[in-house]
Amino acid sequence: MYENSVLIIPNHNGEELLPDCLTALSKQTLQPERIVVVDNASHDDSLTFLRRSWPEIDILESSKNHGFAGAVQRGIDATNEPLIVLLNNDARPDPQWLESLSSCFINREIGSASSLLYTPAGVIESIGIGLSFAGVGYRLLEGIHPDQVPERLLEVFGASGGAMMLRREALERAGGFDEIYFAQDEDIDVAFRLRYAGYISVSVPSARVLHLGGKTLGRNPTRSLALAQRNLEWAFWLNIPLWAWFLWGPFHIIYQSASLLRHATRGKGSLVWAAKLEAIKTMLRLRRERKHPVGFVSAILPWIGRKFRVYDPSTESRHMP
Repeated sequence: MYENSVLIIPNHNGEELLPDCLTALSKQTLQPERIVVVDNASHDDSLTFLRRSWPEIDILESSKNHGFAGAVQRGIDATNEPLIVLLNNDARPDPQWLESLSSCFINREIGSASSLLYTPAGVIESIGIGLSFAGVGYRLLEGIHPDQVPERLLEVFGASGGAMMLRREALERAGGFDEIYFAQDEDIDVAFRLRYAGYISVSVPSARVLHLGGKTLGRNPTRSLALAQRNLEWAFWLNIPLWAWFLWGPFHIIYQSASLLRHATRGKGSLVWAAKLEAIKTMLRLRRERKHPVGFVSAILPWIGRKFRVYDPSTESRHMP
């Protein structure tokens, strides 16, 4: 028996994207209890289209753009279904998508589940989030063909935000999505905090979603790069204990210094450096406002540099809080 789910779609000027997204959802073999579109102050005809063509969908309107993180958290706060599904408006899920994701949540230790996102070219964009040796989140199995992925439930470090399912109880224990991220790396931040809360993340290869990619932030690539470079610093430094700043931090700094040089050769050095400075200026304040991470050695350390492992539910009791 599947638990009830609410599907939340953040939207900003997505009138051209919503029809195909919603049509794909209407063909799901398992339907969510409700669908909520959280509109980030769109100035196109998104809302007119929704009210005319999809009156059964709930709409949450914002007077300003809260980004992905703020929008989905508003949707989460306004609902109470035990399972939360997040989907980008430029995503087109296959018919079995929601049923495949829902099926794994019979295991109580699972806090989030990631889809297999594939591109219009037919290759994988991501099956979930990995954590590199430098402490940077990255897309798992990017660029390979979907048929090369094992047809089994896989445990990964975290779930990709563009098409994911979350257990509400787990997300509440972890503290929810942090609006400071706006967009980019908010899912990595949540991945850290879910693991600290005692939950795991899985990838469901049978839950496939075509992702057009970059249809909102991609309209402003400069802004997208700045957010990514700022937010990856927050995701790293705010989610590791202070002692790890001194042991793991140097590897992160070396990696990011090399990244800065690469961006400088492409004429983006000043933009990236400004993003890093913004992160540094706010770091101590944000650190004080956050609950200090506890359990790094057991929850995070085993996943540094690891891609995935086949999920074994028999070990469930190890992870529950």
